Amino acid sequence: MEKNSLRRKHRGQRVDRNQSDEICRRIVELEAFRKAEKVLVYSPLHDEIDIVPLLEENKKFYFPKLEDGRMVFTLYTGVTVIGSYGLDNATGPVLENFDNAIAIVPGLSFDAECYRLGRGGGFYDRFLQSHPELFTIGVQTEENLESILPHDSWDVRMKCVLTEKSVFVS
Repeated sequence: MEKNSLRRKHRGQRVDRNQSDEICRRIVELEAFRKAEKVLVYSPLHDEIDIVPLLEENKKFYFPKLEDGRMVFTLYTGVTVIGSYGLDNATGPVLENFDNAIAIVPGLSFDAECYRLGRGGGFYDRFLQSHPELFTIGVQTEENLESILPHDSWDVRMKCVLTEKSVFVS
């Protein structure tokens, strides 16, 4: 199936609160999360895993925002403002040093090879290509997994994909 057809299939599917809670619980148990000082997160849409409960953990959290057409991550200080695409943006300084940082990455779908199907803008792929040192964790529900996703040379594989039931490592 083509990427656009898969996007139509997965876009708009609601995520159950219990599924999000279980995925957050599993993230907290990961060694990479426990060791990380900085965690790149996202403002969840209705068809993405709600990672907001993670903000209670003792970490520095950074939310994405677009600056001059590129994705940057800004420190969450407890205050957000509405930014591009109507998403919450943190108001703190832009993250420059990615040492001891991990990224929790949303996607419409993932596969067992840890490939990600995003929304088609390429923002995450471009960002992650410039930060290959990041440990990336893709999150989505089990029912939104695909056995194989089509991928291009610019698509960045996650290091790990978590659902409420499964863990895949690349």
